[in-house]
Amino acid sequence: GYSSSAPACGTGPADRYLCILVFCDYMMERIYTSGHKIQEYTSTPNGMGGFTKTWTDKHTDVYGYLRTLSGDERVSADKPQLYSTHRFYCDVIEVDETMRYVGLDDKIYNIKIADVKSAGNIEFLQIDMEFTGEVL
Repeated sequence: GYSSSAPACGTGPADRYLCILVFCDYMMERIYTSGHKIQEYTSTPNGMGGFTKTWTDKHTDVYGYLRTLSGDERVSADKPQLYSTHRFYCDVIEVDETMRYVGLDDKIYNIKIADVKSAGNIEFLQIDMEFTGEVL
């Protein structure tokens, strides 16, 4: 909802543009939380000539915002074969489709697409994901 502490905007075009940038910063401070994790699948020698594959933390305590996609949004990047249920926004970090996201509630999501977006001079990472149904 509306908060009286939200930034005030002017009425000119430059004022509206600046307001959008200030509002983005304001919302990032209000809705972003820390503690999100990105994990990668790694292979480690098992001492018997083979390997053990495990998920290990790539990025811990990521500051970001997770949201559920509506039914209309659940096709990502005009590619029907890529089904996403959730979207995560965070600072730009190294992420790819072989990794997974672990939420604050320890729910696990497969990363489908990670794309750098921008709003004015603010860059952020948008990650489309699918909930696996699993919990750590």
